[in-house]
Amino acid sequence: MNSQTKTPLLDALRDRTNQPHSPFYAPGHKGGQGISQPLVELLGAQVFRSDLP
Repeated sequence: MNSQTKTPLLDALRDRTNQPHSPFYAPGHKGGQGISQPLVELLGAQVFRSDLP
């Protein structure tokens, strides 16, 4: 029987937020400068922690 107690996606996202920044970027990833303040106020800054800096 499969156990549904493991959370591999959540674990990977959590691990990613605890690592230093990555040295590669994609358009739109502006080191956190591209996140609009109204969006941060709506969603909270925590939602962006697993995004590239």
